[in-house]
Amino acid sequence: MIRFRRDRGESSRSGFSLVELMVVLALIGVTAGVGAVYIGSNETELRKFTRNIRFDLERAKQEAVSRKDTIHVDLSYDPPTIDCDEDGTITGKDQCYVVYEDLNGDGQYTPASNEKIKIETASSTIRFINEEGAGGLAFLFTPTGESLAKEVEIKAAVPTQEDCCPSRCMAVSYPLSISHVGRIQIGDKKMGCQGEPDDSCLDSSYCYM
Repeated sequence: MIRFRRDRGESSRSGFSLVELMVVLALIGVTAGVGAVYIGSNETELRKFTRNIRFDLERAKQEAVSRKDTIHVDLSYDPPTIDCDEDGTITGKDQCYVVYEDLNGDGQYTPASNEKIKIETASSTIRFINEEGAGGLAFLFTPTGESLAKEVEIKAAVPTQEDCCPSRCMAVSYPLSISHVGRIQIGDKKMGCQGEPDDSCLDSSYCYM
């Protein structure tokens, strides 16, 4: 009996209690979830921005019909072309889109010669990437509600802790399409760490300026 008790005591001291195991598993879960939370909060801002673009494109189409004039929607990023915060200078932080009536017909937004309908500024936590041409993306709607057919991606650089991106910087995007009759559609989200090799990982300069 004495030896049996001693063996049990030694065995008990060499193992882990249920509480200790629960603490270890909780720490592992928290560590693994940091990257997901980090990218999740920034990706939420991108999703919100994309949803607002879709809503305001629909509004631009309605404004074009009601005003019987061409309404433009210009996205300014990479590099910015619009003074989004209207502080008198254009910097890398001026990432936005503007809805305006093109009063002088030159197809370019200038506050002095166009009527601004709305400016929507992007969150400072993400950096937008334009692969459609320097300056930004431009859409328009005619007085009949028609548009120029276009397919683009609203793409942003988002910091991440995913191991598949050594740079800790990943591209996340939403495809956006407009048909010639003015039909607007937003596709499913695209993000990194889904291919081998992964071409959606970006240089760290896009995320950490």
